[in-house]
Amino acid sequence: MISKFKAVNSSKRNFTQSKVKQYLQELEQRIEAYLKELDELDQIEAPVVPPQRSAGQLQAKIERLKTRQVRYQGYLKRMEESGASQLSLTDPDSRSMPKSPKAPVAYNVQTAVDSKHHLIVAQDVTNDITDRNQVSRMALEAKETLGVEQIKAVADMGYAHGKELKACLEAGIEPYVARPDTSANARLGLCGKERFVYEPQTDTYTCPAGETLTFRFDTVEQERHIRYYKTAACRGCLLKEKCTRNKAACRCALSEIEVRRK
Repeated sequence: MISKFKAVNSSKRNFTQSKVKQYLQELEQRIEAYLKELDELDQIEAPVVPPQRSAGQLQAKIERLKTRQVRYQGYLKRMEESGASQLSLTDPDSRSMPKSPKAPVAYNVQTAVDSKHHLIVAQDVTNDITDRNQVSRMALEAKETLGVEQIKAVADMGYAHGKELKACLEAGIEPYVARPDTSANARLGLCGKERFVYEPQTDTYTCPAGETLTFRFDTVEQERHIRYYKTAACRGCLLKEKCTRNKAACRCALSEIEVRRK
């Protein structure tokens, strides 16, 4: 079970590298605009209409913007040197939680509950903005607290991560985690991954047209281990337009955990 506990730090005092870079770009543009206005003012010897801002006022605005520029540059440097993706000025450990509108800057509180007695058997406070790396650690802590050899861990799809599920199995924990549908094909009216049947004995897939897709290579994309399967039969297949958006040939890409679970 998870909860987002709101931090004292407000969203205005939380920064990401991209946000700071955007602020610096905007400050640079404003400084350039004021400098240009100042240059134009210097070139006018005797203006017929008094300018909206005097040279002194423009110079003061430029100095204030440069002060803010130095401050934001300091924020960016702190994040780059520490390798942090975010910086919170009031609660240094708090983080912006994109999917938590009621607690935009918060802590991610993790709890494991015993399904029989409904008691909390493990808890922790993290600043991870997602739950993808939490299930094995929390389940293992719950297992040790309960003093049992094996347990079943149930979690929602926010915890789905092949590496974490594998760690659970290796620790004698049987995970039950909803698998998110990461394929855009179904939303586009095309064949989704569930239409491809895995054959563990041969490490192949059978596609909706009944053709066999064999393993070709694997790679890591966005921290996910992906295995690619392919068949030459796609070229003349009547279902190709409904099966894949790949114009060259059909490739079925599935994560390692999806292959194992089918």
